[in-house]
Amino acid sequence: MGVCRKAYAENFSGANKQMKLFNSWTFKEYTAVGVTAALCIVMGVLIKVVLGLFISNIPAVGSLVLGMIQAIIIGLSIMRLPRLGFLTILGVCMGTVYGFIFPAHPFMFVTFILAGMAGDCIAWLLGGYQKQAALIIAVLTFRLSVIVFGALIAWWIGFAETDLAWTLILINSAGSAVGVLIGLWAAVKLSKELSRAGLLAT
Repeated sequence: MGVCRKAYAENFSGANKQMKLFNSWTFKEYTAVGVTAALCIVMGVLIKVVLGLFISNIPAVGSLVLGMIQAIIIGLSIMRLPRLGFLTILGVCMGTVYGFIFPAHPFMFVTFILAGMAGDCIAWLLGGYQKQAALIIAVLTFRLSVIVFGALIAWWIGFAETDLAWTLILINSAGSAVGVLIGLWAAVKLSKELSRAGLLAT
């Protein structure tokens, strides 16, 4: 754990600590978040297709794998751009695709924005993304909020034909939480190697 913390700290040595949510974002920074969203969406589709062919009947496996992969992508991206507002912008990007393009359920747009705002609020309360604990809890909040908010909004607007099936939601949330924690641990380890190679310079 000490090695992971040291590796994480190295990523922010000399970093510009832009902690205010409303600091002006550059086009390059918006693009970086957009690329992160695209990677999360593409990997999400691939994971669902692959798992659907082989282990579709096992609960929580999809949530675990998806949470792990997305946590690696988002974790590394935030380490590269540790700015408050990251998850909110990410939520807008992902929500736009899921809400209006594929699978085109408009309530998902609201779901992802709320999840992003929740994650950013947690990071702000914990002192910003420069702190490892803030990053971990914020990304975990984002991922779990997508599941819970999505289910609640779908039920509230009458999109869900049956009850919320809380047991399945809890199982998927637990699987996602485990996946996110594994993914963030892997992201911290990977960031050490990338920083050594000069590929994660801030």
